[in-house]
Amino acid sequence: MHRNALEYIRKWHHTENRKPLIIRGARQVGKSYLVREFAKQAGMSILEINFEKNPEIGKLFDISSIDKTCEFLEIQYKTRLDPKTTVLFLDEIQAAPQVIPILRYFYEEQPKLCVIAAGSLLEFVLKDHSFSMPVGRVEYFHLGPMTFEEFLEAKEETELKKFIGTYHFGDSIPSPLHQRLMSQIRTYSVTGGMPEAIKTYLENSWESCESVKKNLLSTYMDDFSKYRNRIPDLRLRKIFQTMPRLIGEKFKYVNIDPLERAKDLGQALDLLCMARVGYRIYHSSSNGVPLGSEINSKFFKL
Repeated sequence: MHRNALEYIRKWHHTENRKPLIIRGARQVGKSYLVREFAKQAGMSILEINFEKNPEIGKLFDISSIDKTCEFLEIQYKTRLDPKTTVLFLDEIQAAPQVIPILRYFYEEQPKLCVIAAGSLLEFVLKDHSFSMPVGRVEYFHLGPMTFEEFLEAKEETELKKFIGTYHFGDSIPSPLHQRLMSQIRTYSVTGGMPEAIKTYLENSWESCESVKKNLLSTYMDDFSKYRNRIPDLRLRKIFQTMPRLIGEKFKYVNIDPLERAKDLGQALDLLCMARVGYRIYHSSSNGVPLGSEINSKFFKL
């Protein structure tokens, strides 16, 4: 399925003096697929390292010599890192946090090599480690779930997608077309916008799609145990499971658990928002752009 982010990566790849790219985003939004598809369309080979599956590979990254690091990787994977034809893909980099600051040296010593890292929960890693971040030496890109336009393209609703792209605020929409759009919006909302769920829905059935979504939710909640040193995972689970029924309402911590302190629940919610599995929508009393000029952070919805 097409992702608009592919165009961003293509432009990044052709940028002179490009920096290593770090793709951030929640679990299962399609980060790995995006990099593989970019390499495929660009006609490049890909050396993919998954640090969750192979955490020991992080020991091959030598901060004193990037040339040595490349040599070690070539020996380990029996391949050649050709700057013109190879993508070095460092997946799940949050599982090897010591590699993150080394990315700056790829920019300084191997600037022609196409280096892309991807990770979930990077915000937690950055807070829990005291290493120096490669500020100004890497480029960040956030990938979210599929957009509604991407969903329409996956369903081959090209005319609807084109209509949305040319729509101007205030224009009238014929009732039959509006009903059709609303039907597609409802379907998109039920899939959650997650690539695997959409793909399964299109190829199989709603029943199969529901199974994918349940597995995805289990994966998210399994991740909460990784935050245990900072926030009790049961508290995170409680908020995560309560959020859907609070969407669109003025948020009150008492609606999560009247027995928990608002401060404790707030810290847990902060972590979920940092991990991009939840978003705060703040109240603003502004009458025009920018809305953030009169934002009130005490009042928000999810």
